[in-house]
Amino acid sequence: MKKTNTLVIASLLASLTCIATTFFKINTPPNGYIHLGDGFVLLSGALLGPYVGGLAAGTGSMLADIFSGYAAYAPATFIIKALAALTCGFIYQKLIKNIIIGGILGEIIVIAGYFLYDTFLKLSSIGEWNHTAFSTALLSTLPTIPLNCIQGIVGIVITVILLPIVNRFYKSYTSQ
Repeated sequence: MKKTNTLVIASLLASLTCIATTFFKINTPPNGYIHLGDGFVLLSGALLGPYVGGLAAGTGSMLADIFSGYAAYAPATFIIKALAALTCGFIYQKLIKNIIIGGILGEIIVIAGYFLYDTFLKLSSIGEWNHTAFSTALLSTLPTIPLNCIQGIVGIVITVILLPIVNRFYKSYTSQ
């Protein structure tokens, strides 16, 4: 029964991550958006642990990219968000039980992951792999960092608010 309960909660968190990412967003230049989904990414890791939480977060975030017309980002999103939830879950459940530190480290992965992936996409669109092209791609991606920092802060705040509430229900549900 415990495995079934965990599967249900993981599916619910993947769905909530997808919904919070897809429907509660603000478009940003040049082609991104700030969303509330990172709160559920971190919550997935904190509640379900690093591995199951990472799969739920990565799946929900990837589906949001596909549904929102950002399919080119879907594979990277799966990996980046799964690693963010894995990190947050590991810190919170296995190390120091501090959701803020877990959230910060998880969001650093998100910020760095998208910076590197955006740089790769821009470099690919330039069509050359030399020093000048790399510098151009790198510099054009720098403006995404502050926007991803804002999204990360919002995600951490959402997690800090929701975790104590959801944790009560989660513990009573999974103990059945």
